[in-house]
Parts: sequence; structure tokens; C-alpha cells
Amino acid sequence: MTARGFVGLTWDLSAVMLTDFDEHGFLRAQPLGYGGKDAQVEACEIHHPFGFVSRPNDPDLDDDGNVKPGAACTVFYAVDGNSKHAQLSHDPRSVNKYPRLKKGGSCQYGGNGSFASFDGETSTWTLYVPFEFDSAGTPTKAHLVTVGRDGNNKPLLELAHGNGQAITMLDESLVMSGKGGSTFIELLETGGS
Repeated sequence: MTARGFVGLTWDLSAVMLTDFDEHGFLRAQPLGYGGKDAQVEACEIHHPFGFVSRPNDPDLDDDGNVKPGAACTVFYAVDGNSKHAQLSHDPRSVNKYPRLKKGGSCQYGGNGSFASFDGETSTWTLYVPFEFDSAGTPTKAHLVTVGRDGNNKPLLELAHGNGQAITMLDESLVMSGKGGSTFIELLETGGS
């Protein structure tokens, strides 16, 4: 507090009702205001960490047009005169679609279940990209890229196709395998030059 009162922004937490781009190409979010669907706040420019940008899915609405509980990305927003600011938070609909992080880990995720995560204990990076889904939206096939270590702590680089083909570099071996895994080529270093 100063002699004149509070100086700064007062932030509030809400749900993202929609996102769009302004005429300059900046991504904006429209928060849900107090009073439900008829009390929406004017769109706010979204602030992102440098080198990263994200855009959430639209909220899931009930038959009356209200946001279903836990069915929208959350957003911190502030209004300062004509300036409007927003910072996206998490989307509860995605929480079970990415791995639980170990200490020191981080993850980037998308609304369809794709994720890229760093394991804070093994220094392993995993990219998971589903491409086929059942009627409930659960992934049935996905590509997987792993860079780091396997479960036995051996150095691993692996590219696995969702249909079964794979290229695996484990320890000192390179294996290219077909869809079923029974057909493969393995290259090993067998001697000096």
C-alpha cells in the first residue's frame, strides 16, 4: 500500500470461454465473468513464457450454455483501465492425459492427450502422440519417442510407430523391427577396425 492506496493489478481466476486472435496476431482469451454465461469479460491478451504459446480447447457447456464444472481451462486475468491481461492455467480435462511428474520433471501437453515430458529422476524425455481414438476419445494407437534411459538404466533412443514398427538404439545395439516385432534387423559392433 502507498499513501494513495493500492498500486498494481488485481488478478482473478475464471474459466476460458473462448480464444481468438486480434488484428495483430496476438492470442486472446475471454474469461467468464461473475454471473455466468451472460457476464463474460472482454477478451484479454494472453501472456506466455518466452518461446512457448498455448491455446486451450473451448469449454464443455451444459444444455443451458453454462460451463460444466471442471470442463474448461482456467485463466488468471486482470483489467487495468483499457489494458486487459490473461495468463492461462491448467485444464482439468487434461490432468489424467499426461504422466504424473516426479520431482524435477516437467511436461508439455495438448488437449487430445499428446504430451512431451522430462523425467526428473532419469533425465529421460518422452514424446507421446496418439493418432487413433475409440468412441469415448481414449487413445487406441499412439507414436512414442523415448530419449534417455530404459527401465534398467541403460542408454536408450527409441522411435516406436503406433502400428508396431520401431527403431531402437539400446546400449550398443541398433534394432529395426517390423510391425509384429518378429521380423527385425540388429546391428552390433563386433570388433575393432
